[in-house]
Amino acid sequence: MNTRVQVEHPVTEMVTGIDIVQHQIRIAAGEKLTLRQRDITSRGHAIECRINAEDPFRFTPSPGRITAWHAPGGPGVRVDSHAYAGYFVPPHYDSLIGKLICYGDNRNQAIARLRIALSEMVVEGILSNIPLHRELMLDEKFIQGGTSIHYLEKPSGRHPRPPILTVIARRLDRIRRAGRCRMGRGTIGRAAASGRLVRQRRRRRRFAARRAAHFCGAGRGAGRA
Repeated sequence: MNTRVQVEHPVTEMVTGIDIVQHQIRIAAGEKLTLRQRDITSRGHAIECRINAEDPFRFTPSPGRITAWHAPGGPGVRVDSHAYAGYFVPPHYDSLIGKLICYGDNRNQAIARLRIALSEMVVEGILSNIPLHRELMLDEKFIQGGTSIHYLEKPSGRHPRPPILTVIARRLDRIRRAGRCRMGRGTIGRAAASGRLVRQRRRRRRFAARRAAHFCGAGRGAGRA
């Protein structure tokens, strides 16, 4: 049983109006759950963007001090974050520094609000993946819906992508293909023989896969809990 609250829980909270964390704390304190499944209804559409301290092209962490921080606001806009101007992003933990969630009566309205919110959000002093989210909100295939967590890894096909998404897709494809190559003796020198290069590539591949799977959490109806 997975007892933790997932990062995307604000999506469910926005479409149901239920404070999941509050109920979790009450249950931990010994109180009974006051809601039944049939009491829960969902309305509208919510999308969450994970704001990470990382290079939007290479997905490498970007620790350091945030020199300027501005969180957007407005109807249907929610920001969950611990960051602030002057905060130092450590290099030892997950690069997540905030979550931007937008709610609308439908998917198109939620996307429109996210576009504005992302254009207003300011994070300076470090790199962030905000540029990637801005491009995703303009991507034709994403707007239509139905994209999977592997979308950035696959060729664009008939749906042209903004330049940044094409660059990212190519980088992910190179990382994946490099991971499939069998390295023999003497082909990559002593570094390969020692296994160091192999471990580095494995770490990069796993890291890129995690980032690609969590660029943008979106929920329709009940969302994801």
